[in-house]
Amino acid sequence: MGKELYGKYRGKVVLNIDPMEQGRLVALVPAVSDQPLTWALPCSPYVGDGLGFLMLPPIGANVWIEFEGGDADHPIWSGGFWAQGEAPAKPMIPTTRVLRTEKATLTFDDLHAAVRFEIETPSGTWQVVADTEGIAVTMGKSSVRIAPAGIKLVHAASSFELTPDGIAEKDGSS
Repeated sequence: MGKELYGKYRGKVVLNIDPMEQGRLVALVPAVSDQPLTWALPCSPYVGDGLGFLMLPPIGANVWIEFEGGDADHPIWSGGFWAQGEAPAKPMIPTTRVLRTEKATLTFDDLHAAVRFEIETPSGTWQVVADTEGIAVTMGKSSVRIAPAGIKLVHAASSFELTPDGIAEKDGSS
């Protein structure tokens, strides 16, 4: 057995398609070797048979690598880090949680009393707000609000409202 490796080491993902479907990846860790390491198992905060949290970083992403029992033949990827300017949220504030992939962004805003999150996609941004008044979903000029008092659909200047008293329609063409 070679030198024992304890602590975290900076690495870069070179392969992220695990043929055993365990969430493993291969990383290059210059402080340990000039060659890519063997498959690194994930260290996940939530796992179980057929369930858990799994998000593999893309090729080239910065990852933290540790070694089970200090053994270089048993790497573990325990998370990642951003280089300056790479973080997915700007500005970074403690009340905002962001999950950004290559195609979509999910933002949770804990600053307001309401539960608020946004989903950004190439086709537009969806905003969902749930508060004591109900829940609203908005995208561009369209929205739906569901509340104890009724349901309101809006598109541009037109709207349709369903309440216990009946249906109210507003045609925005006039």
